[in-house]
Amino acid sequence: MVGQGLAGSEVVNCRLEMPTMIARAILWALLLAAPMTAFGQDDPRAPVSFGIGIHSCANWTDDPAKQQEGQAWILGYWSGLNIQNRGIRNVGHATDGRGVLGEVRRVCLLEPSNELENVIVDVWVAMAKAGR
Repeated sequence: MVGQGLAGSEVVNCRLEMPTMIARAILWALLLAAPMTAFGQDDPRAPVSFGIGIHSCANWTDDPAKQQEGQAWILGYWSGLNIQNRGIRNVGHATDGRGVLGEVRRVCLLEPSNELENVIVDVWVAMAKAGR
């Protein structure tokens, strides 16, 4: 069987059929995914978070009893972002934990209805872009 291969016309047919098969697979994937996004259902592949970070900033900033919980959550989530992002693991190196907490609090006070976790990511990305 060594030395036997596809004839020239068979190779051309394979080359023409492969993009068509890929296009069909992509189309089916989009069609199957459309109902999930069209009706506002959550993406089953989205990460799941727990704790104070899934609540609004106001939930943390307005309640003195939640200060420590929020601070621990912020620093833990921040550390997780640094660990997860292999290309950029030192975001926040130009400051310390208090600096990170202060910046997150500053943005939270400007956007009290935003989820704490979203603000953390926004601040992390801003510091990453600034090389801080």
